[in-house]
Amino acid sequence: MISTLYEPFRHWSEGGSVFILSDTHFDDADCKLMDPNWITPEEQVRIINSVVGKGDTFVCLGDVGDPKYVPMIKARKKILLLGNHDARGAYKDLFDEIYAGPLFISDKILLSHEPVYGLPWSLNIHGHDHNGMESYREDCKHINLAANVCGYTPVSLAKLIKDGVLADIDSIHRVTVTIDHAVERKQNRTKPFREHLVQRLEECPAVVEYTDVGYTIKLETDIYEGLNKIASEDYGVTIEELTQRFINWAVTNPEDFKKWAEEKIKEEVKRQ
Repeated sequence: MISTLYEPFRHWSEGGSVFILSDTHFDDADCKLMDPNWITPEEQVRIINSVVGKGDTFVCLGDVGDPKYVPMIKARKKILLLGNHDARGAYKDLFDEIYAGPLFISDKILLSHEPVYGLPWSLNIHGHDHNGMESYREDCKHINLAANVCGYTPVSLAKLIKDGVLADIDSIHRVTVTIDHAVERKQNRTKPFREHLVQRLEECPAVVEYTDVGYTIKLETDIYEGLNKIASEDYGVTIEELTQRFINWAVTNPEDFKKWAEEKIKEEVKRQ
């Protein structure tokens, strides 16, 4: 048994091995267009059965082809992740489990039909790429098991793991901790700056003046620059834009603004 699989998928490896293959395209008309050396469905089934035993689980990552060939595969369990050429209804009684999209079967293994990107903490086992020409990015590790790319031969999941394919993949928990630490460091760096800014506002509060063109808010230059920096980091806008949004909110939501103002006044009174 592969103990590292998530509990709902652990039964795949009970009493046998788990073998994975994709894009069998049994008897599909465009097989020769994808690969002029594409072999017959009968030959594919022969190769599969030479590897997959009666006590094993066969996982197909999509694009099965003619359903009549599926019963010829001598596996204890048959699992399907639907591909872009598959209709769920065509295979309903032929596979023990059918999934409509990508599937995490362990904390580091993602099964999918098409390649998935942006997950540096996982191995993506997929198909779909019949030319082996997918421009993989460095943000995710991939294994392409499209039938014509891997010699039409299912691959043992346990052997992949035993051979150390996951060894250089960081755990999602480690990646998350790294991100959390980076955020924490940033917060620690900005905390003294913000505390100093609050102190400066207490020393030199904003002054509101009425002029011929309306009201203006006067701030010391260093305070203005500090507030602008915070507005940009926290909200992605300038202090002027943030102020305008606040005014618009106050005008369009007078009751909410009144409650907010009353709470702030109470807080100020307590603080004093």
